[in-house]
Amino acid sequence: MPAELPFKVCTSCGIEKPMEQFSKNQYGKGDRILRRPVCKKCYSKKVKINKEQAEEYERLHPRPAI
Repeated sequence: MPAELPFKVCTSCGIEKPMEQFSKNQYGKGDRILRRPVCKKCYSKKVKINKEQAEEYERLHPRPAI
């Protein structure tokens, strides 16, 4: 099994950063740690909306039926 690479490129800012600057997202096969594609700094800039705004958006843009 290959060791975790020491650096990764953020998909948002495009800068190569150490793996410690990426949050753990989930665990893969064999308990391998998977990290988010966006660094912690860029992820924190993500626009956060409250519950009422989310419900209003869902009302205006309903999900398609499967």
